[in-house]
Amino acid sequence: MSFASRLTRHPIPHAPDRGAEAWGALHDLPPELRPLITGAAGSSPYLCGLITREAQWLSHAILSEPEDVITDLVAAAAGLAPPISTAGCGG
Repeated sequence: MSFASRLTRHPIPHAPDRGAEAWGALHDLPPELRPLITGAAGSSPYLCGLITREAQWLSHAILSEPEDVITDLVAAAAGLAPPISTAGCGG
């Protein structure tokens, strides 16, 4: 089941122009995702920047099956370096 088909609601954008900017940064997304993207980006400058900055990855991830994206992210995270020890720093 696609990401778009799972949507049941979306935020109403506070700044529609900011939402439109984020939507314009994404590529080849189905139109039913527009209210979600414009609502999220139009309600949060942080999310707008994140969507714009990660547009290439997000465009690909949103078109993929959500379970596959999560599996790939977990596998990629497994290869990251372990956290730095806080021993001796009060931790």
